[in-house]
Amino acid sequence: MARAASMLAFLAVGLLMPSLAKVDELHEEVLHQDSECPAGNSDCALTLLQLRGAGDESDAAKGGAADAEGAAIIPYPTGYCTKCGEMAFCHRAGNPGCGGLSTDGGGVATFPNRAGSKGCGQRLPLLTIPRSYVRDINGLSQMYWGQNILTKMLTAGFFAYQRSGYSGPVMQCVHKGNSVSVRWLHLHSFCAKGRVDNLPSRAGYCALMDSPADAPRIAASWIR
Repeated sequence: MARAASMLAFLAVGLLMPSLAKVDELHEEVLHQDSECPAGNSDCALTLLQLRGAGDESDAAKGGAADAEGAAIIPYPTGYCTKCGEMAFCHRAGNPGCGGLSTDGGGVATFPNRAGSKGCGQRLPLLTIPRSYVRDINGLSQMYWGQNILTKMLTAGFFAYQRSGYSGPVMQCVHKGNSVSVRWLHLHSFCAKGRVDNLPSRAGYCALMDSPADAPRIAASWIR
């Protein structure tokens, strides 16, 4: 009986291997074919190479704003690019538009930005994105839960960067709507004197965050 069960398990793994291989091939394809960026422009989009590393943070950002309870998740639109930074973000978010299973319209995901930063040593900056598809900061002003989700992103990014061993104020930045390279709202979290993806600059909204209590104030000032 035990031998038969082992044989069935072996066959099941064998059947799954081609599917897993196809997933890996897709990831490598996205990595090497970022159709939204000019060839050789390392400062353009964030590809899977930049996104590899630690897993997503929990949806529950400690100390964050009230969740957008009951908000339906916004799927990544059918027909949008599939070999680009946006698709990489879609997978990180677990968004149903790329086969993900998340149904939490108020959820967020935080992960390392493998592009690195200037002025922060070896510590990697972080990216925090909504699980719902939101193109950029301008889109949040159209949503009743926009300020809440941005507050949650700020809080999640702050706690995650502090957990990396950093102490002190955390620089939090988002690009303005007309300056985005990856069209999926993303928050950059990094050290106070650092620079990431041409931020801080006039191309984005930035603020130093000393504690989670700063998140609602910053979110309110960024949503116009």
